[in-house]
Amino acid sequence: MNRSIYHRTSLVAVSVLTLVVFLGCFCWPSLPSLVHQGSCAPIQAAQSANGKAGAIPPPRPKIVYIHAGDIWIMNADGKESTQLTKTTEAEFSLSFAQYPEKIWFIKETGVAGSTPYGDVYSCDLAGKNVAHITDGLKVGFAVVSNDGKKLAASIVKQVPDLNAGGQPGDTADMWILSAEKQKQTGSEDYVDLTSNLPYTLGLGRYGSTFAAWSPTSDTLAFTYKSDGSASLGISTRAVYTAAADGTSRIEIIKSADEPGFDGQGERIVAVNGAHWDTMGVIQTKADGTSPEVVLPIAPGSDVSTTLYSVYTPFWMNTYEDITTQVNIFYAKTTHPAPPGEPVNTLERFDTQKKTTSVVATQNGADKTITHASGENYKNLIAFQVGRSDSSGGGNASIWTVKPDGTGLTQLTQGTDDSEPIWAEDNSWWRGEGGTAKANKCHWPYQNKTIQF
Repeated sequence: MNRSIYHRTSLVAVSVLTLVVFLGCFCWPSLPSLVHQGSCAPIQAAQSANGKAGAIPPPRPKIVYIHAGDIWIMNADGKESTQLTKTTEAEFSLSFAQYPEKIWFIKETGVAGSTPYGDVYSCDLAGKNVAHITDGLKVGFAVVSNDGKKLAASIVKQVPDLNAGGQPGDTADMWILSAEKQKQTGSEDYVDLTSNLPYTLGLGRYGSTFAAWSPTSDTLAFTYKSDGSASLGISTRAVYTAAADGTSRIEIIKSADEPGFDGQGERIVAVNGAHWDTMGVIQTKADGTSPEVVLPIAPGSDVSTTLYSVYTPFWMNTYEDITTQVNIFYAKTTHPAPPGEPVNTLERFDTQKKTTSVVATQNGADKTITHASGENYKNLIAFQVGRSDSSGGGNASIWTVKPDGTGLTQLTQGTDDSEPIWAEDNSWWRGEGGTAKANKCHWPYQNKTIQF
């Protein structure tokens, strides 16, 4: 071969190879799901937590919460608390998407009846790249799908009460909108999951006010209340599921509220009962079959019997049950209790052993436990103690505890800290490559050839 041609060919080859390497390194963070996923397998939580060689490092869990109407973020130990929003309006209804890592929230603009509403916004974990998602839709509740593409939103309306001397009642439709498009007014494409469900006018509040996405973001569980005959209870509520395109809608649990999926999307847990003091917890398969009572409904409807209210049931993977989620957690307020003050507990139900244990306890009417949620990698539960009041009269604070009840820690002192949710921050390792670069896999995947 001619020597000059050889040198030119070599230079071209080296240049092309250099360009490929440069582009691969430069573009790697933006191509998490496209690079060598055929040779990757999902990481198990314990494999990432036990520090064995070869495991891609897990995210750094953060707690996002509301303080005095603004959004804050802090480490799982309560340190490095940082304010993300600073507005005159109150923010509420926080939710987090893993891909991309962003927070969705509602900025309050008004109140219909007793239901606050506002527009949906999103921002990153630094409070930047703010996006205005809805514009004038009066959203009372919103939750983003795990993939950050879809938004379930309760659209608040107000209807006249037809009863003589009655008060106006609220109604709400459950819509699925884009979580990415900005300033949606309802003239764009959306799915209304409740438009043709039955309802009764003139009996107070009805409609859909709560929803939860499956882990794969393809199914939504949501509540619907057909009338307001028990406006302070849940007897006329029901839990439905539907595909993200609005098809395959079915009713799976009657007299229920606050549904939540397990980590595999195979089961749903919800609170059930008739009134807010005669409640229980139930779980079923995602199609509504094989129901199982987790907490029996409180037997009674007067102060002579032991009553209780229940909040935010959820499953959690602990390190002793990595692949089969057997533990269901829920918050419970029992009343009356000597000396006449409620006993508020965070409880754990083992679905295999059929046993219940108390994880944390707070006594007193102002110590209600709500908004509890678990984080798998830190093996911690974050929960709110007390009621929040953005006017300054609240007493709410954020706490954490391990699933076995140890390590109870108060992270904030209140008086108005509420709605804790977990957010997974990958930014600390993604920019440096870490073992993800070596394995050619992106969290939450690992190289299939790695042995543990």
